[in-house]
Amino acid sequence: MLTRQILSNFSTSFILFGYFGNTNNVDIFRNGRKSQTSNRYITSLLGYSGELNGSTCQHGYVNNTNMKTHIAFLKVHKAGSSTLQNIFFRFGLKHMLNVLVPKTGNFLHGRYQIMPLKQNEHYDIFACHTYYRKDKFESLLPADAVKIGIVRHPLGRMISSAFFYREVSRFKYLVNVPSKRFVNNLVNFPEKYDPKYFSFTRNSMARDFGFPMFQPSDIKNIRKYLDKLNSEFLLILVLEKFNESLVLLKRILNWELIDILYLAKNTHQHEPVFLNETEVEKFKIINFLDYEIYEYFLKVFEMKLQNTSKEFNDEVTFFKTVLEKVDVFCNTQNDTLVFESSKWNDELTVSMTDCALMKRTELSFIALLRRKLTEN
Repeated sequence: MLTRQILSNFSTSFILFGYFGNTNNVDIFRNGRKSQTSNRYITSLLGYSGELNGSTCQHGYVNNTNMKTHIAFLKVHKAGSSTLQNIFFRFGLKHMLNVLVPKTGNFLHGRYQIMPLKQNEHYDIFACHTYYRKDKFESLLPADAVKIGIVRHPLGRMISSAFFYREVSRFKYLVNVPSKRFVNNLVNFPEKYDPKYFSFTRNSMARDFGFPMFQPSDIKNIRKYLDKLNSEFLLILVLEKFNESLVLLKRILNWELIDILYLAKNTHQHEPVFLNETEVEKFKIINFLDYEIYEYFLKVFEMKLQNTSKEFNDEVTFFKTVLEKVDVFCNTQNDTLVFESSKWNDELTVSMTDCALMKRTELSFIALLRRKLTEN
């Protein structure tokens, strides 16, 4: 019997058959193919090898001088990363930091794209697309910079990516796939339509995180690489738990509430997708690396949440209420929106300028930051 499930998440909604579990509410790994990675293979709750102020994980509002301002964000394709990028860009503007953007485009391929700074200056924040390599990231920013990443459920990420890069970016390999049962064709005939080991619809997160071309049987080295990433990244967020991710990010970085406000970016509406159980299983086999990554870091993230205070969920609920009010305000013509001080924040004011920055597209924001670097 086929199971019908509607899955709604941050940037896509789709209906499919044979897909078990709503990623917002249940353990989606109790059905179908199970990852080779289990809790006992995750090296530690905070596997990150850098310095972490543990108090920030226990208290909602922290008003001290330990605010993190040196941040390298791995912008994972179609995983809510444009919204996060906007958050990091706005933080950089607010604190007059040097935000690294490529001379052209929005993808950093090499150092030749980096705009030179004045003598004795350095970059503070990086949040553009690139493929992760530890030495590359660490060469961009000061030694105390922390690394942040994000993951998304592989099936939802692939469907969102497939439609976006076909309909918006017009990628040739996706345009060539018959539009009728578009995603089904990608899943059922990868040797014809999506033959590469890495693509925007095949093990895409693995490519962003710098994975070698492991085989499914090479589980020992896959685990080793995952443990390595876990030790190098301060925090890897989970799109399906986006608001929880941002509240945890705020606590760990010692940021303020206004720093994590957002309006959803780069969303793309598309037709419903229907997959049967066989197709879902085939997709899991082909995208085995993305599943290993997602399941591993979802478990790490949930373990981090378990280490938060009892008031964490209250703060998340408060944050959602604030976001709802900000969304309404940013679609009106009022001058300011004021939030009184609470246990989670000082009094804060949201202006229409803040709304304009939250609405700013990626390329437009990069152009703004590029101009500011040139003016300096």
